[in-house]
Formats: sequence, C-alpha cells, structure tokens
Amino acid sequence: MKKKLLGYWILSRGESYAINSAGEEILTATLKPGASAYAFREDGTATGYDLTGNFPEEDFNWELSKVESHDGVYSGKLSVFNDKTKANAGQLFIGADGKLSYSIAYFDNTPPELVLETIHVPVYPHKEIWVEYKYVKK
Repeated sequence: MKKKLLGYWILSRGESYAINSAGEEILTATLKPGASAYAFREDGTATGYDLTGNFPEEDFNWELSKVESHDGVYSGKLSVFNDKTKANAGQLFIGADGKLSYSIAYFDNTPPELVLETIHVPVYPHKEIWVEYKYVKK
C-alpha cells in the first residue's frame, strides 16, 4: 500500500461529524472540494497544502501500519507527525505520541481514492467528534 499512497492527492470531500447529547450523528461542517492536498514521498516525508492560500504548506513525516487488503481495498492506519504535532501531543486528534493518526482506506479506482478518518474524541457539547476526508490522486 505504501507505493499506492505515493504522489499528489487533492481533497474531493471533507466533513466533520458529531454525536450530540441525544445520541444522534450530526454533520457539523463541510470542507470545500479542492481546498487542500497532500504530496506523499517514498522517503517517508510529505507536504500538506492549503490550496485556499490561507495557510503555508506544512512538511511532516508519515508512516503506515496495520495494512490489510480485501478485494482491491487497502486499509490500515496512517500517522503523520512533525515538530508541531509533537508539541501538541494529547490535544484533540493528536495522540499522546505526538502523531495525528487516521484510519485509512485506499480504493483502486480510476482515479484512485483515499479516505481518511480521524479518531473519535469527546468535545463539549458533543459526546464525540471526528472528521472524514476523501482525496483523489492527481
């Protein structure tokens, strides 16, 4: 799966969700398609791009683990990290190890698709929140 992840990926869909106090799943925000992109390199480094021009590009390291394959769908865990995530270890979606980890699914479509989902975390006033992203390879 590592080789499949290499290259330039552009956001095609992004949504944040929550479980409210009534136990219902609600959509809390949507991201504009094309607003961000990632470039993953074979040496374990990558760059995140804000294509809206509001934030500078950000470099980080990445690693894959727990990779499985079923009928052309690859799944596992993608962790990204840099000095900024390590300085914010344990905050919101960043683990105690300073890594921002996603469940990842790669779909061998045309074009290839990548779905990332953050961990679910409790954030007041909701029981939990999470974000799902879908990227297509360019």
